[in-house]
Amino acid sequence: MKRNLLLILILVAAFNLNAQADNEPLNALKVMSKNVLFSSLDRDSVPALAENIKEADIIGCQELNAITARKIARMTGYYYCIQEGLRVIFSKYPIVAKAPGREGVLIQLESGQKVWLFNLHLPSTNYGPYELNDIGGWFTKKSVDPSDAAQVAALEETQRVKRIDGKEGKRFLKSFEKTSVGDIPVFVTGDFNEPSHLDWTPGMVEAGWFPAAVRWPASLRLYKLGFGDAFRFLHPDPVAVPGFTWTCDPDQQTNTNTAGRTIREPFDRIDFVYFRGEGITPADSVLFGPAGDDRSDAHRDHFVSDHRTLMVEFNLQ
Repeated sequence: MKRNLLLILILVAAFNLNAQADNEPLNALKVMSKNVLFSSLDRDSVPALAENIKEADIIGCQELNAITARKIARMTGYYYCIQEGLRVIFSKYPIVAKAPGREGVLIQLESGQKVWLFNLHLPSTNYGPYELNDIGGWFTKKSVDPSDAAQVAALEETQRVKRIDGKEGKRFLKSFEKTSVGDIPVFVTGDFNEPSHLDWTPGMVEAGWFPAAVRWPASLRLYKLGFGDAFRFLHPDPVAVPGFTWTCDPDQQTNTNTAGRTIREPFDRIDFVYFRGEGITPADSVLFGPAGDDRSDAHRDHFVSDHRTLMVEFNLQ
């Protein structure tokens, strides 16, 4: 009788261990979106950039030229893919295939599991937050009255045509549609130069951050394609955790409106990590920025970009 009871206890323990193992992540994967501001790179900042990139497993970079990308690949030992339009994907793990137009790459992780990473950089003009804040200059075409619903709707349409349905956006969408992703997890990184509809909410208007609630079309399109916003998944309340990635440069934290009056720069979250697929769960996020930047979670020396860098850690089943 005692022998049978001992056998039962062993079997129950083994079952519980297997059940626990089934619920544990097979992989922890760190995904980074990094705008480099290529014009500011110098001899000190390139090694610092390489060290920051090494903190992640797969990285989508924007505003990075091919010469510097190759230097970083040598410094890090990472695989890389140079994309059109000063975009580069780096990976700690082998790149085994490329999407049409090199808009994305297929990466095989150490466990043998594969993931796709697409990397975007959408146009900087017309920058909607500037138009809604009456800021003139290179990045705007006109001012939009945030209290006029018709003007806000027209702005949303202009943003759609310019970005997610413009040249760069269509290039990604066509490549994604032609790629047989199947059940393989997919990540999208990028500087969208456009906020998220999850941020420009009535709550943020009431809190005084934004002048109107806006349904920004690029983020809406990603949601319609089945993607989740990793940062907002982890921090669902934008009032409590805005997560602004623009701007971390103190020299750019004021601006001038069309009347010539100095005003606060419209801070915003325009750099993203999106995810899609079964068994993917965002676990943690880090915003990297320069020393002294109180909106960054972590600070790095020789951080030359005017965007904060977003890194999200995922658990993959």
